[in-house]
Formats: sequence, C-alpha cells, structure tokens
Amino acid sequence: MTTIDARGKRCPVPLAMAKVRIEEADPGEVLILLVTDPEAPLDVGAWALDEGHRLEVSVWEDWTEIRLTRGRAR
Repeated sequence: MTTIDARGKRCPVPLAMAKVRIEEADPGEVLILLVTDPEAPLDVGAWALDEGHRLEVSVWEDWTEIRLTRGRAR
C-alpha cells in the first residue's frame, strides 16, 4: 500500500500523481490518495472507472481519502 499526500494541490495534480503511481502498481495493490480539492474525487473517480480500478472515498472534516485498488493490466 502506498499513500500519496496531495492535500493542498488542485486538480489535475492529484489525478496526475495517482496515474503515475498506479501504473507502477501490481493488480490488487492499493493506493491511498489524500486530497483537499473537492473536484479530485470526481476526476479520480471518473478516471478509475474508465481504467477498471476500484475506488472507495472517505470524507473527513478537512480532506478526503481516496482508496484506489489497481485493476487488471490491460
């Protein structure tokens, strides 16, 4: 499991960070992305759905945790 702290960064930066790291991951590996940009869960979610990755979102008081599980390689 890898954690990327993208809090304070505006999209598309968190999405770009997730894309780079998830490409290095094995299928089934989990990536935790911490964000404060309210658009990030929408952008990351749309991309994850398109790419076949599983997504779970937890909203905290000042930030959001996006848990991505790498899908199968295409």
